[in-house]
Amino acid sequence: SEMVFVPAGTFIRGKDGAGEEFGPQHAVYLGPYYIDVREVTIEDFAAYREHVSSTGGRSPQQPINQPASEARHPALGVTWRDAGLYLEYVHKQLPTEAEWEKGARGAGGFDHPWGYGRPAWHKSRTPGQISSVMEYPADTSPYGAMDMAWNAREWCSDWYSPTAYRQ
Repeated sequence: SEMVFVPAGTFIRGKDGAGEEFGPQHAVYLGPYYIDVREVTIEDFAAYREHVSSTGGRSPQQPINQPASEARHPALGVTWRDAGLYLEYVHKQLPTEAEWEKGARGAGGFDHPWGYGRPAWHKSRTPGQISSVMEYPADTSPYGAMDMAWNAREWCSDWYSPTAYRQ
């Protein structure tokens, strides 16, 4: 799948006053990297599962939303291990949490991928709603990555810590 380039540089990570898990706000330097334009779809993951099965390997479980959702919906409920193996298959890797955050919010640390304030979505959207990938073009980051807010949760390569921003 297509990727976008995120240039090297310092970005504003975290947000003051948003809780211990999201702050304090601080500057972080990252080298250049690429991040996918869109989330991995049920269709993408199904093709990977089929490939693994055809080679006699242990086929990962199907996404939890596969039976009920459209092929263009993001694959949900995939384990961290299976996400990593899928990415090896497509010659990519999971971003770190810092890379994901810069890719979503931009160097200036916007509140949302679209900037500040309310989104300019073309149709209503509710928390917890899962939509087809790239269905909300206004949900595009400054670098061109889509669906970085309000759709599926994404895995990162580093482990979760509620005190990561203080560390």
